[in-house]
Amino acid sequence: MKYLFLDIDGVLNSSCWYRSTKDEATDIDLDPKCIELLNQIIIETDCIVILSSDWRYDFVSACNRLYLAGLIKDSIKDRTDILTEDISRGKNIQNYINRHLTKGDTYCIVDDRTDMLKCQLSNFRYINPYCGLCQDDTNAIIKILEYV
Repeated sequence: MKYLFLDIDGVLNSSCWYRSTKDEATDIDLDPKCIELLNQIIIETDCIVILSSDWRYDFVSACNRLYLAGLIKDSIKDRTDILTEDISRGKNIQNYINRHLTKGDTYCIVDDRTDMLKCQLSNFRYINPYCGLCQDDTNAIIKILEYV
């Protein structure tokens, strides 16, 4: 199995996109180009999406918003834990990996935060929050997920 740990703010929307759409009357807070690139990753790798974003706190609403924005229906399968203790995003993702992934599984963490664990860095793609997900990121993520 292939797992994509997904952050949303800064990945599927960006400072640049918000500036370019600030005068438009819209309820959509996700960049359609970034959603299209995420769909490309899902199609090409057949990965399972796990929400690691703060959006995971309202999982059903987050999924609905993403699907309404054009994300492939039912591609989000789970979320990382909601914890009362303050730990890094990387540690929270590692807890999920330890409990759910098995030998032969691959994963990629896609985030604009950098608090990942050292052991995760080869499976981590930092996204510039000014630009959001771009084609170079998409290609790199596909490469990480396809690495066996």
